[in-house]
Amino acid sequence: MPFRQQQPDYQCRWRWRRKLREIREQMGQLGSGLLGALRSLVVRAERLVVRATGAVQSGVLAGDLLVRAVSAVQKTISGLQQLEASTAELEALGL
Repeated sequence: MPFRQQQPDYQCRWRWRRKLREIREQMGQLGSGLLGALRSLVVRAERLVVRATGAVQSGVLAGDLLVRAVSAVQKTISGLQQLEASTAELEALGL
């Protein structure tokens, strides 16, 4: 009982740490797979943008819409890289 009196919130902190570790592990699995796929998409889309220069195009992803989509994917990649850095820091902390 003395331990509980000295640290009454121990169980709450322990549960928080456990849940954080579970989330970190899930994010790690998700992030690494997505990064590779998104990078591949950007490379292919950048080639399409170059080939489509000067031509009048219509359709789902053409012209400015394709350029904007590539930019959005690059921002997503950046966010996932930040997520990976954060999860690596949590792992280094033992969380």
